[in-house]
Amino acid sequence: MPDAERRFYMVHEAWTAQPNADAEIRGAAYNENGACCGEFSVRWREAGGTFMPCAEMYADAWRLFADWPGLGDLLAGIGLGANRLNPPTPADVRLAMLRAGFRDATERAQPEGATSKRTAADACRAVAADIRAAFPDLMREDSRQTDWVAELEMAAGAATA
Repeated sequence: MPDAERRFYMVHEAWTAQPNADAEIRGAAYNENGACCGEFSVRWREAGGTFMPCAEMYADAWRLFADWPGLGDLLAGIGLGANRLNPPTPADVRLAMLRAGFRDATERAQPEGATSKRTAADACRAVAADIRAAFPDLMREDSRQTDWVAELEMAAGAATA
């Protein structure tokens, strides 16, 4: 896709992101019809006591590195080198992708009227926390109120699943 637009999304920063989402950046080339080719992602995973970026890509993404040789050089430039204690951050990878000609297409602001799982979950957690704070004497192991608050907290978890 030589004329394709290169875009990436900071998945964990999008308004649709799950609460406490792990850092993840997804990139691809998109044609004028919105079809993508060469999808890849960078996720941060624990390795050796620190969080390290891990690139994952489908076979059609391998072509990106040949078509856009600067991308591999930029990612290698922010790589670990000899300093394993200071791995690249999501901000480092974002900057490298911008330099390689990718556009940050992350939708960070929630459109008016749209609802997100995060909003529903946060509301459930807030109500549960308010009840626990206002009625500490009622929050015994054996009380029905404790069950009700626990159900609210479970609903918050289900809303983000």
